[in-house]
Formats: sequence, structure tokens, C-alpha cells
Amino acid sequence: LVVAASILVAVHFVRGGKGISWREHLRLAVLAFFGVVVNQICFIGVVQSLAEGLDFAVRAGLDAKKVAEVISKGAAQSWQMDNRANTMIDDEFDFGFAVDWVRKDLSICLAEAARNGSRLPVTEIINGYYGEIQEMGGGRWDTSSLIRRFTGD
Repeated sequence: LVVAASILVAVHFVRGGKGISWREHLRLAVLAFFGVVVNQICFIGVVQSLAEGLDFAVRAGLDAKKVAEVISKGAAQSWQMDNRANTMIDDEFDFGFAVDWVRKDLSICLAEAARNGSRLPVTEIINGYYGEIQEMGGGRWDTSSLIRRFTGD
């Protein structure tokens, strides 16, 4: 957020202060960041449910990769399923958006929710799950590592 705001303020001054004010640039940067936060709220729920579903498939004796391939053609389809289901099954988490980064964003998100009265009970729970991943040493793992909470036992 600080980098984005700094860039927007710099652009304002490079343009000679023409157009919108630096305060308006900063306001737009904050709004853009909150858009990113909404994305975090939405995708972490998808990742958690994908982790639960894949773990269930494995424990039920199913070929989890085949199950993911089939259900990705229906209502369960998501970017996370298309791009992370197989790596989650293969226990590969060395790419993508790190747990440390999503927790930073979620801490800002939850603070803003407390300020503006938003209720984010699932986000709070999953933020705690990511804390468990950090405790396992997975702070730099991809956010799809939530499945490790199930497979690490």
C-alpha cells in the first residue's frame, strides 16, 4: 500500500500537479488496496474448501487428481482448483503467494473490518489456520498449503 501510494503521489507531482490532487491519488490507492483485500477474503475460503475436499477424497480412497479433474468442470470450478489442486495433492508449495504475505493482508483486512463493522468470521478462522501453517515453518509456502493442516498428521 505504501509503495502504491508513493507511486501515485510521485505521478501526481511528475504531471505537475495537474488533474487530480495527491490526496485523491492516495484515496484511490487505498481503495485499490481494499479491492485486493476483498480478493483475499474470497480466495482463502476457496482454498480452505479445496483443501478439505481433496483431503476427503484421499481418505475416502479416491484418486484425488481424477476427482479434481471431473469436478473442475462443474460448480466447484475455480482458479485455485485449476491451478493448485494437483500441487496440493503432490504436497508442493514453493511458488505463488506466500502465507506470510496473505497474513499481512488479512491483519490489515481484519483491522479495517473491526473499524467499519464488517463481520468476517470465516476470514478470522482461516487466518488462524494460516497461523498454524506459519508455526509449521510454512510462512514462505504458497497459500494452497492449507491442506498441510490435514496431511501433516
